[in-house]
Amino acid sequence: VQAQILELLAELKSRKGMSMLFITHDLGIVRRFADRVYVMRQGEVVEEGEAETLFANPQHAYTKMLLAAEPTGSKAPPPAGAPVMLEGRNVEVVFRIGGGFLAGEPLML
Repeated sequence: VQAQILELLAELKSRKGMSMLFITHDLGIVRRFADRVYVMRQGEVVEEGEAETLFANPQHAYTKMLLAAEPTGSKAPPPAGAPVMLEGRNVEVVFRIGGGFLAGEPLML
């Protein structure tokens, strides 16, 4: 669901020409969706820049430490024969947004 919401927000950003501010510790989300990044430590901005540049060549020691601590690899698949915990088919949920600049935009999950 998180990925679907983020994709919807990215689509709205593009279609409406709007900006978004994400405050997150999830570097995967930052890497995928951010154009510009501000790294904060104890409430102070310690580094800022274009996302691609900052991830490729961090300058501040704290930014370097954060990026070095980012998990690598992928999640292990479930064991063979593990029971299915939840399954859904042809499920669609639509919310109509009532007001503001997104009035009338469907939110489909």
